[in-house]
Amino acid sequence: MIELSLTLAVFSLLPFVLTELWLSEAGSWRAASAVYAGAAAFFLAYSVRRNRRMIGRVLLTGGITASLMGVCVAEAGALGLNALGVFPGAEAGVYLAALFVHFLAAAFFFIRLLYGAFPHDAP
Repeated sequence: MIELSLTLAVFSLLPFVLTELWLSEAGSWRAASAVYAGAAAFFLAYSVRRNRRMIGRVLLTGGITASLMGVCVAEAGALGLNALGVFPGAEAGVYLAALFVHFLAAAFFFIRLLYGAFPHDAP
């Protein structure tokens, strides 16, 4: 959960840093999209290998893991297309939508952590 929050903060700032250093606004969103797409693809590949090695299967909790991996694939795909310039004029919107999805994933894990911290009545 902390890793998700830290990467969310880093990717939130990346396009602005690139704009301030040397790239045009559209170029910075596209370059940041390329980095973000690469990181998402790496994370997905790493997670699949780790899950298979640690527990012998890819899906830890069935539907939840499959949904999160599917969202990661969709996010990486949209960001990759954004980096290639498929969405002219909407580079920032695509990037910010990916950040929003990233935020929702972090919020999901945070809420799940809080829910698990509360005592449950035994039946």
